[in-house]
Amino acid sequence: MDALRTFRTEAKVVQKACGAIQNITVDDDNEIKCGEVGGIVAVVEAMRTHMQNAGVAEKACGALRNISYNANNKVRCGASGGVKVLVDTLRVHATNASVAKNACGAIKTITSNSDNNIKCGEADGPSAVVACLVALKDNLVVARDACRALENIARNIAANKAKCGAAGAVPAIVAALRAHPADSSLACGACGALVNMTASNPGNETKCGDAGAIEAVIDVLRRHGTDTSVCENACLAIGNMNANARPNNVKMLQCGGPAVIVDILRRHRAHEGVAQHACAAIGNMTSNNADVNAKCGQLDAVIEVCEALRAHKTKAVLVRKACAALENLARNSAENKIKCGRAGAVPLMAEVLRDFRAHSEVVRKACRAVRNITVNDDNEVAWGRSGGIEALVEGLRAHRADAAVAEDACAALANVTYNANNKPIARSAGAVELVTNVRRIHRNVADVTKYADSVLKRLGVTATAALQD
Repeated sequence: MDALRTFRTEAKVVQKACGAIQNITVDDDNEIKCGEVGGIVAVVEAMRTHMQNAGVAEKACGALRNISYNANNKVRCGASGGVKVLVDTLRVHATNASVAKNACGAIKTITSNSDNNIKCGEADGPSAVVACLVALKDNLVVARDACRALENIARNIAANKAKCGAAGAVPAIVAALRAHPADSSLACGACGALVNMTASNPGNETKCGDAGAIEAVIDVLRRHGTDTSVCENACLAIGNMNANARPNNVKMLQCGGPAVIVDILRRHRAHEGVAQHACAAIGNMTSNNADVNAKCGQLDAVIEVCEALRAHKTKAVLVRKACAALENLARNSAENKIKCGRAGAVPLMAEVLRDFRAHSEVVRKACRAVRNITVNDDNEVAWGRSGGIEALVEGLRAHRADAAVAEDACAALANVTYNANNKPIARSAGAVELVTNVRRIHRNVADVTKYADSVLKRLGVTATAALQD
């Protein structure tokens, strides 16, 4: 460290010193000590002084990458201006594979810190990483680290997602996937980057459709369908890319995406992460496209979603995603409603409502699924026999102040109380008194009052009479 400070203007000495730091900080204890004695500041200063020197840049970036695995050193790196220096160095040496490999690796490491991630965006890190990926896409090691860097940069920061999209990150990632189709590590990182860029960013979702990202990710699943880490990220990416952009639903159908996703769910239903993200993907891609919905039904998606729900029925997030998938599969599809009945979705939804009565989001999604599944006479009858009416009433009772839950629960109750045998069950469960109370609470919410009135009418009570009582 003393040599690095004393001879900071001597490029050869600086290169050797940074190389030594890179090597010794592979050891965790040395990594900590290096941060404590000011090693990060010294390396950053060396990089500023010798920005144009590729040899120095390679070793210094490698040193920062290794030093910054430590959480405290990530903070030190950000405070010393290391983030901007790394971005500037990558921009200068974007076509040099040796420098780019270490620079992207360092950016990947330091941007797992949220403050550094913001700094990276402010320094226009996304465009530097994308330029490097475009120039060196055929270099597997660079492509891996560049995709992982973009994955971190785009995580949870809206401005960075937008900058990634504007810089051309989506087509660059697709090109990297096509250049290295057999590499599972790159596939995992590339899909992870697409996940973060498309989360709550419809613009990037559209860019993915335009750039062939859907086809590329489906190809990833075909090639790496036994790797659960890849499958998690790929299914989540497919879910995000189909959240809002309807043309992407069409692309899914054209490339055989539904069959691939349903097959992944079938093969990995015991894996919580894969099952959760596959259910989410099915839910999103069936929400906007009747043809995709019909295709998923033909592929027995209903059965696979129900089986995943049974396998993970204590996991709230997965249960919510599975309920959303069943909601969409059963929407406007008589055949899928029948399949829901045959797959046992009716007693499953009743069980979900009982087990997650305190969880408003799960209750709401289950109610929405019940709304669609029970627009079928057999399922309506089965709902009454499964204890579903009591479960609906109790779910509504627990969240009667929540307008969204109130609307969906009342709509579901309105469906299931068409059946003559279900009416006395609902009355005995206290539905009249509860729905009347809900109507009072949400008297200014049109959709709640509409469905509440329907329930009361089915149970032989007019809204006016109920409110007077």
